[in-house]
Amino acid sequence: MLIPLILLSCIPRAAACDGWIRLSATEVQGQTWRDAAPTKFLSATLDMDGDGELDVAAIVVSRDSKRSAIRICFGGSERRQQCQIIAVSENIADVMGLEKKGPGCYSYAEDDVGRPSRGRQICGRNDMLEYFKFGSAGSFFVYETNRNTLGRYWGSD
Repeated sequence: MLIPLILLSCIPRAAACDGWIRLSATEVQGQTWRDAAPTKFLSATLDMDGDGELDVAAIVVSRDSKRSAIRICFGGSERRQQCQIIAVSENIADVMGLEKKGPGCYSYAEDDVGRPSRGRQICGRNDMLEYFKFGSAGSFFVYETNRNTLGRYWGSD
């Protein structure tokens, strides 16, 4: 699914973003698989949009803890920084992780609207964001520069 950045954008401290709280390491204590990353797989720093400035993605939960999502804040000075909320679902934050995927070509099973890959790969020149459940196939997000959108692709393994 292609997500227009402008429709979901918000300034980090604006009211539109205030309903989301970043998940902390203490909230996932005891999940030993998280020990494999210094960020506990709760955040990732990458350059998704290829502008040379670091972007930060983090797992967030709604204030009422009923929903979880990913907040991506695209780099730039804090005043220019644009954040967006994606992958909103029922609260599954405690079993989900984030990881940077480097530029390259990756296999996928289908896109977010259900179109099968039919053996194609998605390729990108910038970093991509993997959103996964440990031990299960996940999805990844690709910033599609020509459309100013994020595409979501479901893994094939």
